Amino acid sequence: MHAKGAIIYGHEIFERRDTMRVLITGAGRAIGAATATELANAGHHVIATARDIHLLDQLDVAQRLTLDVTSDKSITGALREAGDIDAVINNAAINGSGPLENFPIEQLHRIIDTNAVGPLRLLQHVLPAWRERRHGVIVNVSSVSGRVSTPLDAPYSAS
Repeated sequence: MHAKGAIIYGHEIFERRDTMRVLITGAGRAIGAATATELANAGHHVIATARDIHLLDQLDVAQRLTLDVTSDKSITGALREAGDIDAVINNAAINGSGPLENFPIEQLHRIIDTNAVGPLRLLQHVLPAWRERRHGVIVNVSSVSGRVSTPLDAPYSAS
């Protein structure tokens, strides 16, 4: 018999928790800020992160941390300050649009590194501890632009 709400993955059983310590990337604006507010209001311990910590000043959350998902050093530091976490909401993203014929390749690299590689980079830091503790939740926020691109939005849509 498994605990109520247990999640079974392969042959492993992970606990489900009602109140969690949730780290949110890109929490300084829009969806990230709204998610942080809703989860904090629901009683969760929210750790809001952004590259610019001043974007988090208006949030009523348990912790505010600087985090750049393109940097292993930044991730390691933020996770050390955050302590044990139960969930990650990968929301950090940067936009970029323009004609491909002259779109700066370095800008495309930054977009891909932040939007596509960044979530994986962060998860590779937290997953070993979660497997050992037998619990952890991953939420990846994405955009409809990943399915339907509009003119000039190919760089963002590709990420």
